[in-house]
Amino acid sequence: MLVEIGIAVTKETPEDIIVAAVAWPKFVEPPFPKRGLTLQYMKENMLSVLVLKGTNREKVLNVICSRTVEKLLVKQIILSTANDIKLLVKPALKRVKFRFPHECPRKHWLLNAADKALQDWMRGNR
Repeated sequence: MLVEIGIAVTKETPEDIIVAAVAWPKFVEPPFPKRGLTLQYMKENMLSVLVLKGTNREKVLNVICSRTVEKLLVKQIILSTANDIKLLVKPALKRVKFRFPHECPRKHWLLNAADKALQDWMRGNR
């Protein structure tokens, strides 16, 4: 199964960075509206939703990718190779060395969902 993972990052502060990741199958249209998503709704209906906080940007980005893959494996979603995972990141992150293949689309609903999850988490809706 091909899975896409959208990743959003807060603007970096000197002390820490917060990253959100949401996952959905590549060729499956979601059965829910892509607008107006809340963090709680995404947690209930998407394959994976994670938010992490850390101090090293590249390390936190790769940790959230690894934990998302672990969560998919725990849910028994079959991933045969690393090529079954595609990261979707904003163009500002295109130079980061990710452990998985990544694309930098200008617009994608998973990037918007990851942004929304990050915003909700920062507002305290956990």
